[in-house]
Amino acid sequence: MKLAARALLLALVAVASPAAHAVAPVLNQDTLTAWPDPNAVGFVWRLPENTTVTKHQYRYAIWNGSEIPASWTRDWTDLLLANTRCNVVTNPGTPSATSTPQATGAACATTGSDATKHYRYWTTLPNLPNGARFHFELRAVNNDGNSDAVEWDIALPADPNGIVTIPDAVLEGYLRERVTARVPSLGANDPMTQLHLARVLVILKNVGAGTTVNRIRSFEGIQHALNLERLQIANHQVLDFRRLAGLHNLELINFNGSLLSDVSPLRNVVDLEELYLNRGRTYPPPGVCTGTAAGPVHGQTPWPPTADCPADQVDNVVVNDLSSLRRLTKLRRLWLCDQQVSPQHLTTFVNMEAMSYCRNDLRDI
Repeated sequence: MKLAARALLLALVAVASPAAHAVAPVLNQDTLTAWPDPNAVGFVWRLPENTTVTKHQYRYAIWNGSEIPASWTRDWTDLLLANTRCNVVTNPGTPSATSTPQATGAACATTGSDATKHYRYWTTLPNLPNGARFHFELRAVNNDGNSDAVEWDIALPADPNGIVTIPDAVLEGYLRERVTARVPSLGANDPMTQLHLARVLVILKNVGAGTTVNRIRSFEGIQHALNLERLQIANHQVLDFRRLAGLHNLELINFNGSLLSDVSPLRNVVDLEELYLNRGRTYPPPGVCTGTAAGPVHGQTPWPPTADCPADQVDNVVVNDLSSLRRLTKLRRLWLCDQQVSPQHLTTFVNMEAMSYCRNDLRDI
């Protein structure tokens, strides 16, 4: 789910007249969340208790994650009240998919008028094809019209029960930590499935620039985290980013302190809003150098050359071409310190709000 869309999503204001029955606005922009199930998608959302909503509707398109759907696979459809559950929550926090419903949507929508309370709805949409990616929209309806639509992009794993092997022990540990937070019953040695990883939304595991242990060296297996939104792994040692190519829900990537030269695997991650690529020069990358000397703090001076790690090998591991990212027009923040990117590659990013371009060879702006 994209943050910009959340602010717009379910900003439930009637589009007809501002009469007494107008749909009340949602108080929390994070009102909607979704999760994958086998052949199904579950949703949780909230509305103020004094709203006059009479029903909810949804529609979806099956798509490839990088192009706007040309048509809807299923257009606006009423959510069946029998499948839409609700309870009343005072001062609600983050929606919970595990709460026990107290009433059907119809019963819930006729009780109380306390503005400090919310209705919390949840439903499951069944009979969806595994292995597909969906763009969903949800809206509320009352006697005056329809609300603005809430959007959510989500992918279902091809084989929900398929076992995923993650060779890199550090990455495996990070993913298992996230999965166990959602599935506490998962044992330390239990296998993780495609469905487990498809429910992982964030990996926040930056390490210090001087750290020499607990660094990820391989992304093999991360491709099953289909709905990952935030990936922060500053100062790790991954050189091959091809496993990220299909993670279309990514909004933020932090690769600061990493040595990489090819960003083309991110070409279709078109919802990316923040990308941090400050170059790392504090260790020799695996497969390029084998030196063992401790390097300086990033950004001060280059890695000191050794017999095992010639200066030209380290200096050649650099980003100098962003042309493959020209479709990332939602990018708002971009960090490029110590790279060799020409300013002409930056003209595509029309929504840029902040950029760090220090220590590049800037000759013409």
